[in-house]
Amino acid sequence: MQSENVFSYIYRAPENLEVRNIRNIYLPPEETGSLNKSKKEVFQMRNHDQEFLVQKIRTQYTEVKHTELDALKALDAKVKKPANFFAYTYGSASAIIMGAGMSLVMTDLGSILGLENSMAPGIVIGVVGMALALTTYPIYKKILAGRKKKYAAQILTLSEKLMGA
Repeated sequence: MQSENVFSYIYRAPENLEVRNIRNIYLPPEETGSLNKSKKEVFQMRNHDQEFLVQKIRTQYTEVKHTELDALKALDAKVKKPANFFAYTYGSASAIIMGAGMSLVMTDLGSILGLENSMAPGIVIGVVGMALALTTYPIYKKILAGRKKKYAAQILTLSEKLMGA
């Protein structure tokens, strides 16, 4: 006789409670097997699920206590936000400028704008946009380095306090 290794589990998340109850109504008695429980066991299971749901809802309305870890995360975000904002806006604007130059070169947009030969202005505008795009990262790094220098002492002090060093 050969034994089979079988792994089975039942997902019992509180969100699926209603689905399980409805499904059990429509299962034939022979398929429910161990699902047929006494009324007391069903009540205890439902009571536990209800307690879990109540606790889950309750935590959404309780006031969150801000910890030192939250303060550290806020300081870190304060360092990175200005640099990220600059990089996104400057990089997007330079990509649009580069795209405008490419559009002048590759489409008939120049003739619509009244330019006889849009190749030269398109190349110039595209190269300017590309140069701006290439300067985005070095400027971002410079802004980030300045912000890190400004807040490094606060962040290191707070992180050492959290780490217990």
